[in-house]
Amino acid sequence: MTDSPSPPDDSSFVARLSTEIAQWEHEGLLRPDQAQTLRARYGLLADETPKTLHRSRIVYFLSLLGVVLVGVGIILLIGANWQAIPRWARIALLVVSTAAAYQTGYWMAFQSKRYPKLGMALLLLGSVLWGASIFLIAQTYQLVGEGGGAGERTATLYWFLGVFPLAYVLLSQLHLALSLVIGAVWLGMTLSAAARMPFQVHILVYLGLGVLLYSLSRLHSAWRPVRQFAIPYGWLGLFGIFAGLYAFSFRDFWWIYGGELPEHWLPLAAVLIPAALATVVLMLTYSRRDRESFAEAVGLLALLLLAVGIGSQLPSLVLPAGYHPWQHGGPPHATLLMALSNLLLLAATVAVIALGWARHQPGLANLGMVVFFVQVVTRYFDLLKGMLSSGLMFVGAGLLLLVLGGVLERSRRKLLEAMAQRRQL
Repeated sequence: MTDSPSPPDDSSFVARLSTEIAQWEHEGLLRPDQAQTLRARYGLLADETPKTLHRSRIVYFLSLLGVVLVGVGIILLIGANWQAIPRWARIALLVVSTAAAYQTGYWMAFQSKRYPKLGMALLLLGSVLWGASIFLIAQTYQLVGEGGGAGERTATLYWFLGVFPLAYVLLSQLHLALSLVIGAVWLGMTLSAAARMPFQVHILVYLGLGVLLYSLSRLHSAWRPVRQFAIPYGWLGLFGIFAGLYAFSFRDFWWIYGGELPEHWLPLAAVLIPAALATVVLMLTYSRRDRESFAEAVGLLALLLLAVGIGSQLPSLVLPAGYHPWQHGGPPHATLLMALSNLLLLAATVAVIALGWARHQPGLANLGMVVFFVQVVTRYFDLLKGMLSSGLMFVGAGLLLLVLGGVLERSRRKLLEAMAQRRQL
């Protein structure tokens, strides 16, 4: 048997199929890997078949594991012998290893083009070593470890600035994902360095960052050259959004204990304003395309307005001196706001599942199921936390998890089967 059917004799069919696959991918009916498999199956990719594509993905996965092991190994070897290595040799070793990874990866991926997957993995290794070099060289000259973490924040920022542009130069999803994680870490370090900044501000900033990333994901999906970047932007954006909504669902979020509230609008504005601009552009881009995209943009704007509203009310959440919420049961408004936040989280979960259904994206439906599961389990332990010393609670929790897991799995399978049937229509 052959790996793929022979291309149809009708060239017009092949041309139309190529156009249709591109349109299906643009509309979200096909993931990029599925689109590539279809192109290979009908001879639309030179020298590729479904089997070679599958092996190529295995090679990519193994290469990434190798990158992680080699990168960690180099960092550990250099770090373990750091004091015994002369200063000039430390810098030379770091520069040479980073340059070698970049040069070898570039040659494999873009010059010889014989090992593109392995080459991209080595380029990612170069970016990891770039970050390690910044921190280790800064440690050599005692630029980190003092000044309230200013050196670490600066090093992290330099690492981000070196990796983020490279993602667009190489069109690498992994470089983009790495840079976004580094940027989020730098943002957290910067917020933590602010004097007495309550964690509520952190949550609102990350919620706004999630909206910004998700809006950028949808905008990238509309432009073919960078359409693959929609995946890391989208998933990291959804993580930030649901992490923020999940934090709202706790009573502790709705009071600030321990002093006055410092100026908090600067970090909020630095994230919420770009997020609002990106969301407005998203709304204008997709407003005439379909109702789901328009409703999606409206929901994102509503989240930003919610963040602004909570930010404006933060001063009223500061408890007076001498008020101990753990002794008085917390302020009376906390319970009501917690209940409303749980309803909001549930509504967002349902919206994501509905969006996954409308766009034939099982990943969104699975994400909604997972968030719903976490929310139910969290609230269960919240309601029965006074019974922690009793084994009955653990028995009940175990039964709840088994029943809930079975119900969610059955619902998930039905949803995925329905999506598969809709694709065939």
